[in-house]
Amino acid sequence: MLIRLRNYINRSFGRRLLFFFVPYIVLLLVSITLLSFSSFFNTLKQEKENSTRTLVSQIGDNFDYYYRDIKTVMAYISINKDIQQALTQYQTLSFREQYFLNNRIADSISNVNIFKSFINDIIIIGNNGYKRNLPNYYPLNQSLDLYHSEWLKTYHPSENSSFGFTPPHKADYYEPNVPIRWVVSSILPLTVEGRAVGFLQGDIDYERLRALLDTVYRQNEIDITVVTSEGVIVYDRDINKVNSQLDQEIVKHLAGTEGSFDLSRQDDSSLVVYRQSDVTGWYLIASIPYSALLNPGYTVSRTILFVILPVSLLIALAIFLFISNQLRQPWSKLVHRMETVTVANYQPIQIDYGVGEIADLGRKFEAMLAQNNLLIEQVYLAEIKKKNAELNVLREQITPHFVYNSLQVIKAEAIFAKNRQISQVVTAIANLLRYSMDNQASQVTVADEINYIKNYLDIYKRRFIGQFEYQVEVAEEMMGCSVQKMILQPLVENCLKHGFENMKSGGCIQIRGRREGGCCIFEVVDNGNGMSPEKMEQLRQKLQEANHSLVDGIGLFNVHQRIRIEHGSAYGIIEIDSKEGDYTRVVLRT
Repeated sequence: MLIRLRNYINRSFGRRLLFFFVPYIVLLLVSITLLSFSSFFNTLKQEKENSTRTLVSQIGDNFDYYYRDIKTVMAYISINKDIQQALTQYQTLSFREQYFLNNRIADSISNVNIFKSFINDIIIIGNNGYKRNLPNYYPLNQSLDLYHSEWLKTYHPSENSSFGFTPPHKADYYEPNVPIRWVVSSILPLTVEGRAVGFLQGDIDYERLRALLDTVYRQNEIDITVVTSEGVIVYDRDINKVNSQLDQEIVKHLAGTEGSFDLSRQDDSSLVVYRQSDVTGWYLIASIPYSALLNPGYTVSRTILFVILPVSLLIALAIFLFISNQLRQPWSKLVHRMETVTVANYQPIQIDYGVGEIADLGRKFEAMLAQNNLLIEQVYLAEIKKKNAELNVLREQITPHFVYNSLQVIKAEAIFAKNRQISQVVTAIANLLRYSMDNQASQVTVADEINYIKNYLDIYKRRFIGQFEYQVEVAEEMMGCSVQKMILQPLVENCLKHGFENMKSGGCIQIRGRREGGCCIFEVVDNGNGMSPEKMEQLRQKLQEANHSLVDGIGLFNVHQRIRIEHGSAYGIIEIDSKEGDYTRVVLRT
């Protein structure tokens, strides 16, 4: 039987071609089907993850809007002088003084929730027993002790501010017959002259938050959960889970401010995307079942398997039959050419393929080789341009203007909180970022470079208080000279990183500058650990050889190379002197 089949196949070139290539074509099409499904699923998963990240970010921003808004209101109320008087002197006031004081407080807070309907109430609670809430809301039950409420025990102050937020709880501290609502509370402890006098409690309507998340759930195949940093559920589609503990299998994956992970369970697996609020510290978690992701993939795979695959196979068979019927002598030349030519050794040559279809095919084959060679060069260049364009887009995603404005907001918050040290540090950081991220200017004045170094060292001094001091002695006549940007920072950084390692105090950095023969000479000296003669000689040799493998001196190498490229081999780092345990001195010419 096998011999008869082989004889039948060998009777014509077309049959041999058909029976030889068909199994490979089928295998190729099946492989393409599987790869297409895998690629489609991975692409769909990535797109779903990206869209979910965007959705989670938008929901988080909406949540943070409420929390940030009520923080602003509470911060404004906390500095009210009448409220501070009520929390510290209320018991010593006469009835008439108490009456007028309460009226003034009511006037100052009466309009808080008129335009902010999501605010249920703001309650003032003092250590002296003073309690008051918004005048246009239900009156408080004065007999209740809010200080020892069960829900208040869940309050934890934020790492970045005195504000804290509690999980949902019942607002059951009003007079009888008042409807009981669920709220999320913002807590702000109050102090006067450094003494704790009470706290402010701002209640946000929990149903407003639930309505926002319920809308998201109805419009997407996504489960949304909000949990505190301790894993207590604030929101879940199943309301019975609220205020219970989140599955520890999920909690252990919540690291950093945002991320994603795969969660495998017996009944189903899910893609989980999370983001931490920078206002409350809570995590907003979105879970997408893989079953929802796989359904479109199954549809595509069925289409490929039962429609595209058979059609492709029929088309392939038809093409092979057509080619086999059109083949003529001298096909061996064409086969030989196909077997010997490669992309690496391609050279255009003249080959006589005869006449007819083989001749046409031969000419087209040669043209294809030439075109492929041209396309390879074009694609290579296009890929380089694409990578450069992607890099430029990435660099421009966060502009110095945006970062600078963000730091200005932090500075304003620090000034509002009367923290001058934070304000000064933020100002220095803003100056550093604006200077270092300005890609338009590669040349700066010596004065600008010195100001940058001062800001840089001032920040380090605040980070390592008492560890070191610095002195800057630069000739006034060279302040207007033009130098390359950021040539002193790597030298100073080496002083801090290596020179003062393991030093707790007594460090000193001296930065000197002078004009010499039309050049600018800078010296950076520290009284730190210094270097051994062997290490110093190795550093000098590496700089002389311009060796990229230098590890400890990579910052020095960068500065050295930049200056030499700009000005020549006589410039750059011209001297390094050090004594182990005593000092290190680096001299720079530009």
